[in-house]
Amino acid sequence: MAIATQLPALTVQTDYETWVSDVRNVLASTQMDLEVWQDNWLYDLRKDYEASVSAPNAAARAHEYWWQHLLAESWT
Repeated sequence: MAIATQLPALTVQTDYETWVSDVRNVLASTQMDLEVWQDNWLYDLRKDYEASVSAPNAAARAHEYWWQHLLAESWT
């Protein structure tokens, strides 16, 4: 009987500008403009990039961050 070893998924990290472009495209698909939201509440994309967070996951995290700030402002 062979024993299979699970290996973590291997990912190739692209350069930062390409990665941000991918994040921008994911956000655009949800009608969110990266630059507009970043102007209001700066999300640390560089931190996600350096932590090897995928572009779709970084977009989801930024989306959640911005909406939390938007909702918090609406209550003040």
